[in-house]
This record gives sequence, structure tokens and C-alpha cells, in this order.
Amino acid sequence: MTDLKSKNDPLKSKNDKVKASAPDALPDFSTWSEEQIGFAPYWSPAPGKWFYAVPTAIDTRDPDFVRYLFRALAPIECQRGPKDDAESVLVGPGEYFSMSVYYALEQNINFYLESGIFPPLHVTSTKEVKTKTVGQTVWQFRVKVSPETRALLDAARAKQVKDKLFAEGERMAKYAEDERAAIAERS
Repeated sequence: MTDLKSKNDPLKSKNDKVKASAPDALPDFSTWSEEQIGFAPYWSPAPGKWFYAVPTAIDTRDPDFVRYLFRALAPIECQRGPKDDAESVLVGPGEYFSMSVYYALEQNINFYLESGIFPPLHVTSTKEVKTKTVGQTVWQFRVKVSPETRALLDAARAKQVKDKLFAEGERMAKYAEDERAAIAERS
């Protein structure tokens, strides 16, 4: 049985490399980094605003406000808190941020997550466009991927099409077989 108290004792931890001369001495907290807690900060589009990140998950904890979760690969300014009273937060490389599910990006990001390919993306919001519905707008984006990522995505898309066509062919063959059996039974 592991002694959890001694295992989690910061004075004995090899990961934090805490050196203390007395049992009550504290480490130098100014050298420590902050951990992200709670909901990840959110990114909002504006013309020309961009981020460089990897999509990692769909956050469905609040069914009325589903969003994508990204791991930043470059610093990005995000917000935390209610939109009307938002606090600006700088998200650093390796940290997480979220983004609403925008129609223009939804199909691609869902494909990345479902295929298990988590490509580094350079996403730029280009403009907000009014729709026919009064008061409704949609954002347009540009998404760039590396040549290596493009090759992976093209292969995954080709496989997805092949799998769908194969499944449809199997379904049609089963239907034809059932129809032949029904005709033979009536004869």
C-alpha cells in the first residue's frame, strides 16, 4: 500500500525540486506558473483576428452553449466571464481556450475531431455577414494547414468517402437481397 501523505509531500517531491532547510520553509512561488482552472477562456472573432492552435475536443458541459476546445500554439488574447463584463486574458502556448461553434467552421472541426487528426490550424476571422434572418449574422473564416497536414486530411477524407460508399453499397445489396427473398416468397 502506498503512503499517499509521503508521496504527495512537496518536501520530498522530485517533480517540484523544492529545497527547504526547515520543515516549515516555503518554496519560491514567484518561479511557479499558474494553472488554468474552470471553463477555458473564450476567443471571439473580429475582422483580421487570428489564432494558431490545435482543436482538441467539443465542450458540451452546457448543452445550450456548446463550444470547441483548442490548445494554443501561440499566445492569443481571449476573454473570461460574461460578454458584457469580460476580462481580457492572455492564453499562452500549451494552454486551452474555447470558441463558439461557428457554422463556417463546424464541418471541418468536427471532421478533425472525429477522424482523430488534430491538425495545427491558423484560423483568421475575415468578416461578419448578415443573413436573411433579421438580426442574425454569420462569420466567415480562412483556415490554413501545413502541407503535411493537408496530405493527412486528404487521405482521411478519401477514406471517409470510400467507407461511406462501401456502407451504402452494402445497404443496397442487403435491400436487393431482401427484395429478391420477398419476391421468391410470394411466388
